[in-house]
Amino acid sequence: MRMRIISGIFKGRFINVPASKFIRPTTDRVRETLFNLLNNKIDFNGINVLDLYAGSGSLGLECISRGAEAVHFVEKNSFIYKNLLENIKKDYPAVIDDINKEVLSLGTIQKVIQNLLKELIPIKDLVQILEALIDYSKVTKNIDVLTEYVRHSLGETIANIYKDNNGIIHSAVLGENIEGAITKSLQSQKEAVHTLGLSPATLAELNKKLDTAVQKFKTLGYIPVIITSATIRPYFYRLINSSYPDFAVLSYSELPSNIEIEFIDKIEVVYAD
Repeated sequence: MRMRIISGIFKGRFINVPASKFIRPTTDRVRETLFNLLNNKIDFNGINVLDLYAGSGSLGLECISRGAEAVHFVEKNSFIYKNLLENIKKDYPAVIDDINKEVLSLGTIQKVIQNLLKELIPIKDLVQILEALIDYSKVTKNIDVLTEYVRHSLGETIANIYKDNNGIIHSAVLGENIEGAITKSLQSQKEAVHTLGLSPATLAELNKKLDTAVQKFKTLGYIPVIITSATIRPYFYRLINSSYPDFAVLSYSELPSNIEIEFIDKIEVVYAD
């Protein structure tokens, strides 16, 4: 089944729709009616769009055709997602053609994008994300490491989320003891366990320090941010996320060099084992 883009710079271009019981595409007539209504309320030029449960991507691609600056396509079904990439390929063939499926699988792309979305990192620049994955998938197959490489390529985007109007990121810093203990634990484990090998006493002290830091951020009116090394960043995020979902965990190396950081607290434990 094929559908067409109704209007804009890609008017008349056909979109492939996968044959799947999990997808119910919006017909051309319904989309035309929808966008006629939206045109009376929205200027599409330069907007950001979320195409949730994207399917064929017809709604998002229609927005791009009409002038949207970026579209976030979200689709978890692997078969439908593959078709979505094929539709995007029509606009960015060089990037998609560079993907060697033996080196960079569709599953890997999905898992990295899921990691980004879990931490509320925008994926509007899908081309840049794919370019980073193409480059670094030749070096490693580790999903966490690939995610960190992609985050580095999105440094400006990440910084813009957390910096204030003066271009400053207000953050807590992870102390040497706790960071050293986590690093040592990761080096000694084949697979990182949820507690990162930290003792109950250390975890209890860490939670107290995080409680104090949360209150300080709230009092000052800042977004709660912790900055640590890229090596332990994803593992520390998973360690604290269920209890402290408001904390963003960033790494030093992913932030652009021109970003000013003001440390307002230090997360440290007296003894980390």
